[in-house]
Amino acid sequence: DTALQQEQLARQQAEAALGYAQKGNELLASVFTNLDPQANYATVGELRNALKRSLEKAVQELEGSAIGDPLEVARMQNTLGNALLGMGEPTWAVTVLEKSLATRRAQLGPDHPDTHLSMNNLAVGYQSAGKLDLALPLLEETLRVHKTQFGPGHPLTLTIMNNLAAGYRAAGKLDLALPLYEETLRLLRAKYGPDHPHTLTTMDNLAQAYCDSKEGDKAASLFAEFVASQRSIQWLLGWVAL
Repeated sequence: DTALQQEQLARQQAEAALGYAQKGNELLASVFTNLDPQANYATVGELRNALKRSLEKAVQELEGSAIGDPLEVARMQNTLGNALLGMGEPTWAVTVLEKSLATRRAQLGPDHPDTHLSMNNLAVGYQSAGKLDLALPLLEETLRVHKTQFGPGHPLTLTIMNNLAAGYRAAGKLDLALPLYEETLRLLRAKYGPDHPHTLTTMDNLAQAYCDSKEGDKAASLFAEFVASQRSIQWLLGWVAL
């Protein structure tokens, strides 16, 4: 009897998971199916606006969704929020990302990595919306809890560090941005090497911050290293193409 009950429970869970996946696929697919295939979008801007409207409609549908599992809803809200950020719609994105974070905090607790990811994404949304007063404290909290739990070399820790340094720079706090960028770059070089895209991105960010702080020699040295790495990658890609 126990084995039969376990089998029935497993089947019910599998069917529920399949239902969530199907609903999620339908919702996310609607982003593209809502685009008019007969329309000849004259400019990239027109296509972008049409895609933005589809994303906003998907967000509204998700609000009234009968998908069932709140964590699945939170996951899709996180996906849609990031998409809206990419489309240059931070206000919409923040609304969706706030809901995703609230659900994950309630369902998973404050120490779960998915909660930390939502905290980071929401903070990026706040920063994109010009709300540094909300972004910086949230990034500081996210870095503290995630770094303590997963260590300084964890990929998400490094992402949060870079985002927080960018927030400090945007707020004019170069005394905080520079050492954080420098630490992030050191850790990225050790983890991924000097030519990895993450390393190069932070290298460029740090060089720009050096320019802001009028440290021309440091900026020039880092820009030269950045260009050399880029040329090295281009040469390698060209050799592979042969």
